[in-house]
This record gives sequence, C-alpha cells and structure tokens, in this order.
Amino acid sequence: MELAERIAGRAAGLASEVEVLRKQLADAEHELDRLVIAGQVITQLTAGDTAAAGEQGAAGPGQRGFGLLVPPRSQASGPGDLPGDYRSLVEAVAAITAETGAAVTCVMAAQRAGLDVTGRQSENVRAKLKRLEDRGWLRRTAAGKFTIAP
Repeated sequence: MELAERIAGRAAGLASEVEVLRKQLADAEHELDRLVIAGQVITQLTAGDTAAAGEQGAAGPGQRGFGLLVPPRSQASGPGDLPGDYRSLVEAVAAITAETGAAVTCVMAAQRAGLDVTGRQSENVRAKLKRLEDRGWLRRTAAGKFTIAP
C-alpha cells in the first residue's frame, strides 16, 4: 500500500508542476505577443519618420519588423513559412473546411491541430487565429467562424 501512496503522491506533485509550467508558458506567450506588437508599432512609426525625411522607407521580406512571428500571406511562400502552432491551425482549418464545406470554430481548429483549449490556452488559440486573420491567412465569417482566405 505504501508504494501506491508514493506513486499517487508523486503523480499529484507532477500534475501541480505541469499546471505551474502551463501558466508560465501562457504568460510568456502573452508577453511575447505584446513585445511583437510593440516592435511592429515602433517599426511603423519609424517608417513614417523615414518616409517624411525623404528616405527610402520600404521594408523587404528580410526586414518584416521586430520579430514578426507570422508573416503576411503576401510575403510567404506558403503555410510552411509559419511557426508550428500557426501552421497546424491553418492546416486544420483547411482540412475541416475541405471535409465539411463549412467554416470552422476556434475549438474545432484547435482540437484538429492537437492544441489544448482548456482555460487560458483557449485565449492563446483565439489570439493565434486572429493574428492569422490579420495577416491574410484566414478569413472570419459573419458568424465568427474561420475559413481559409482566398
């Protein structure tokens, strides 16, 4: 009986550690998103200053902003240029849309991509889908569901 209690205690301890690490990861992803946005704002503001000064302000593909994780669709050769979770979400939306012919909810896309949608992680998935929409990879329907952008 003592061995079973030790195993159960260790499992409970590890489950607690996993929850702490998930929260830390979610917090780090949120902070990274904020930094990326801040970098984009700075890039836009400095591009405006550069154009006003009469200098060349166009940024090429190698200069897409401060650590831009998700490139605009027009600057990418395909979903392979996206980071892992984003690529998985785009592929999931494409696959579900091809199978059902209907738009996809956040939960459907996340489940198909193998992403956790419990608690705070669901906010991260929604943010990723919104970022994909903002960059031209996905299109949102009037019902708030997602499809692949034309």
